[in-house]
Amino acid sequence: MAKFHALFLGLLLLAACQNPAPAPNNQSGLSPQLDSLYTLVVAKHDSIMPEIGQLEAYQFKLRKLSAADSLPAEQKKAALLILAQLKKGHEAMFDWMNAFKNPHLNEDFYAQSSEKELWSYLQTEEEKIEEVTRLMQSSMQNAKGFLEEIK
Repeated sequence: MAKFHALFLGLLLLAACQNPAPAPNNQSGLSPQLDSLYTLVVAKHDSIMPEIGQLEAYQFKLRKLSAADSLPAEQKKAALLILAQLKKGHEAMFDWMNAFKNPHLNEDFYAQSSEKELWSYLQTEEEKIEEVTRLMQSSMQNAKGFLEEIK
């Protein structure tokens, strides 16, 4: 019986000394492939987000301009249309940010999803943030062009 305990204790110690599986070498905690896609999605967001201030500046200018009595009706209509486009781009950005599930705040989602499901989710999010980028950039180009035109 003593030999059995010694053998059991030896195996237990040996098992305890085993190195655990290496942790992913990234901050997201995802596999390297998923981390690359996650990083790409976040980078796309980070590249357009700083422009939100310019978008809001255009909104302010167009609101002020469209409220002016001196603006011809046709230009007022155009200003309001562009203002609606800017609002749509602005809302799209904040809707995307509120809905996006990052690994740090949504651990359960990432833990309960398969690699394939996460890949699909992140690809969809990449498409969504690209659409947000298109909405913001096109509405800002329209606003800039309109404001330059009426100077």
